[in-house]
Amino acid sequence: MQNIEFETLRQKGNALYKDAYISLAPVLFTSRLYEAISIYERALKISQTSDEKASIFKNIGASYKKLNLKPQNETVKKSNLTNSYTFFIKAY
Repeated sequence: MQNIEFETLRQKGNALYKDAYISLAPVLFTSRLYEAISIYERALKISQTSDEKASIFKNIGASYKKLNLKPQNETVKKSNLTNSYTFFIKAY
């Protein structure tokens, strides 16, 4: 049985991720990605299968990685990179 609420949240997160263009102002770029992460975290809470969890872990990891495309201080960059790796590892 398909988890419709999960799929809806995943797609909303994906849309925000895709709309975070590098050419956007930094505040818009980061806010879209953090909003995508928040939605992915909601989807993770209702995920029912290991495939759903893996998909969301990869999406969260990719979002943290993408955050580093804009200039940030070193502490934030390291945090985003650590989070990215953590979620990619959980996916596999």
